[in-house]
Amino acid sequence: MSYTSSLEKLRDLGLHGMAIARGGETVAEVTVTPYRLDTPHTLNSLTKSFTSTAVGFCVQEGLLSLDDKVVSFFPERFPCRPCANMEQMTVRHLLTMATGHTKEPYFWPLEPETLDSFLHSYVQEEPGSGFLYNTAGSHVLAYIVEKVTGRSMEDYLRPRLLEPLGITNYLWERHPDGVCRGGVGLHLCTRDILKFGKFLLGEGCYDGTQLINADWIREATRARIIQPGDPGNDWTSGYGYQFWRNAREDSYRADGAFGQFCIVVPKRGLVIACNAGTPDMGAMLNVLFDELIPALNGDFPSETTLTAPLPEGVSQIPQKAFRLSPNNLGLERIAFGEKVIMTINGREYACDAGRGEWKLTNFPDNTPEEYRSMALAFGACEDNSPLLRICHTRTPYTADCRLRFGADSVLMDCKANVGFHNELCGTVFGFAEG
Repeated sequence: MSYTSSLEKLRDLGLHGMAIARGGETVAEVTVTPYRLDTPHTLNSLTKSFTSTAVGFCVQEGLLSLDDKVVSFFPERFPCRPCANMEQMTVRHLLTMATGHTKEPYFWPLEPETLDSFLHSYVQEEPGSGFLYNTAGSHVLAYIVEKVTGRSMEDYLRPRLLEPLGITNYLWERHPDGVCRGGVGLHLCTRDILKFGKFLLGEGCYDGTQLINADWIREATRARIIQPGDPGNDWTSGYGYQFWRNAREDSYRADGAFGQFCIVVPKRGLVIACNAGTPDMGAMLNVLFDELIPALNGDFPSETTLTAPLPEGVSQIPQKAFRLSPNNLGLERIAFGEKVIMTINGREYACDAGRGEWKLTNFPDNTPEEYRSMALAFGACEDNSPLLRICHTRTPYTADCRLRFGADSVLMDCKANVGFHNELCGTVFGFAEG
């Protein structure tokens, strides 16, 4: 399998961009239009590995121990004693997803009760007895870091990790109480994910400076607990301190939903950083390990540009504006003309839209992150009804909107490529204005 054909497979699976380093040097970059390698992108759970690194710095500076009890950091949150298993839970248990829960505690990052909902949850099993993926526990790690350092996790990491790696163009989402989200919420560009991977490959050394103790990186990235299931699976081959062990190449990764990857292969001196919007992360990993990595033994270009899949066909769009019925998309109005003008949650977005090509529109910094950069293209469905494809290029999300026009109406059937809660899916009806 050639390098180029493996990239085309990855593109078809939803790749947005990739950067590759070998021996600490960047050797290849892959741009997938309309996405950019220098634009921050949602990382989802890849954030957890940065939270783990923050904990590592706290350990290095004597601010906490991995055997410290979780409840000891929050005595003010317990007017009465918690359950016995919660009392035994340690920082190490949070890091290894071995809290003893048999069901992940409810959390919603936009609610102020996230910390209390975890601390007052019932812990069914003894901590350390088994693995259960637990994003709520990762959020609690961020609260602990901020408690012992007296500053936000972002401010704490800035001089220790972010600035030394040259990471300046990023976003870190916060809980309503101002605490950085530790389980999800970091947005980085692909090139900066690669820098993090170089730091990991160097066992905490970056650009000749040892930023964190090498022992911490070795301990954080080895298997600390084994998940139940097939050991040949990339999600059941061991878990470290918020890092996954891969089933192949004696390697590990930081990863986030829908294809955000930072893969480190120490024996090859290799780091692969990806952003994507894929519903099949396993298929992406298979192509990366079984096809791309072997292809790196041969010649390959240092720069490759591909194009994200475009809608096919040509369709006619009436030059009209439509007021839309209430819907879960927050879409209130859409107008078709020289631009596609959408009113979403009270804010107007005037976007260029291509035919047979992507047209990218960027919006001001105060725009909600998911709408800061959108690329649109028109095409047609199999029945020749118009199709509008919208790429939210700072996120994993792409929405296909099938348009059915009446004399004075429009019916929009919208379906997203990926999502946790069908965020960009729904049927919207609208009447023409005027």
